[in-house]
Amino acid sequence: METENSFTVKTFLIHIVVGIAAGLLETFTAHFCMPRIPLYMDSIWNVAASLYSLASGITCGIVFQLAVVLLGFSKPSSLVFTICSVTISLTVRAFTRYWPRLLNLTQKIIGVLFLIIALTFLISIEGGLLYILIFDATRYGELSSTNSFVYSFFMQGFPYAFSAIVGRIPVNLADKTIAVLAGGCIYTISRLLQKLWRRVTESR
Repeated sequence: METENSFTVKTFLIHIVVGIAAGLLETFTAHFCMPRIPLYMDSIWNVAASLYSLASGITCGIVFQLAVVLLGFSKPSSLVFTICSVTISLTVRAFTRYWPRLLNLTQKIIGVLFLIIALTFLISIEGGLLYILIFDATRYGELSSTNSFVYSFFMQGFPYAFSAIVGRIPVNLADKTIAVLAGGCIYTISRLLQKLWRRVTESR
């Protein structure tokens, strides 16, 4: 018979394993999609894991950021963007606290839209500030879709900090819309499969 403490440790370890798996899937999803789609595509599995638990979401973000560096997809300096991954997890978990209060379809749709907008602005602000603090302000090779917007604002005479933040909003809006919708679908399907598995095992 499991004690409460052993059950808690077991549950926590399961959440960590889920986060590691999600982080690896995030790595290959982003690496596969980025050359073909002009978006980051690095938040889908983070959203799905964060819906599962905070531990899973944060683990996913850390594993992803480490993996892209260890596999040579990004430079070690990009590890600073782990902050953005953690922010996504915290924001999604805050959203889950209010989800049960959304009773009808209209409220749920508004809630999802609010989450998308919140993630868009939070990550645009964080990403922009981190980028100008860490990297050379004259470098525009990070991601062509993002930097085309940033560069267009900068060349119009806007301050670089403003350009680095606002220029990210269009890309992040599309990226986080896909992440929230796809991540939500992955989480929902995984929960349905989990319930189905329990029914099958209990019927034996």
